[in-house]
Amino acid sequence: MYELWDLQSGNLIDTFLTEAEALAWVRRSLKDDGPGYAQGLAMLSLEAGGERLLTAQGGALVELALTRAPAA
Repeated sequence: MYELWDLQSGNLIDTFLTEAEALAWVRRSLKDDGPGYAQGLAMLSLEAGGERLLTAQGGALVELALTRAPAA
């Protein structure tokens, strides 16, 4: 599972079953709210033992979302 967090507020935005779903949400936020909003996000993966690992945040998360976008 994956979580998206707002770095400024420290609030959990949503939880996703797959990385692809989380990245799709980031791409929608880029389209709807602009890159400034997405810069303030972090994506964490939830490991089997309950540990949270940082996948990407800020500009790296934006780049990850754009590079893993499905081909049109």
